[in-house]
Amino acid sequence: MESYVVSVDNVSSATGNLQQIYPPWCTAGSSFADGAEIRQPTDGVLYEITVYPDDAQGGLLEIWDVRGEYSGTNDVNTSDEITNAYVVAKQARAVPQARLIWKQEFKADPGLTTKKFTQRVKIQHGLAARFFTDSITTDTKTVTLNITSEGLYRKTTV
Repeated sequence: MESYVVSVDNVSSATGNLQQIYPPWCTAGSSFADGAEIRQPTDGVLYEITVYPDDAQGGLLEIWDVRGEYSGTNDVNTSDEITNAYVVAKQARAVPQARLIWKQEFKADPGLTTKKFTQRVKIQHGLAARFFTDSITTDTKTVTLNITSEGLYRKTTV
């Protein structure tokens, strides 16, 4: 079991892009080619997430079990962005490959209001998040997540 801290930037609509979650030390991989080092989301166990939202801005946080691709539009090897259209398509499959794990709304608060998700959840694909802030310019606000988990990422050579 390990703990790490990540920041998730806001999107300006509920259909904005998700961010694949990796610990800070799991840096972006190389382009997908023989012999290249890549990073991948994997299965694992999520134990806890403590959420620290931007003080002056409310919003909605979603935590997902979904995995992006290793190249192309939803490349989570060299980037961490997964489009909403991709997630919707993964949910619509006969055997869904995307599921919403947790959804929590935060009010704008001049003090620091935290929320905690404490439930042992088996993740099948990978951990991703979306922080939606109504009518606020994309990437101008953040929510900080303190995560305790096992697995959920790896770096490997192809």
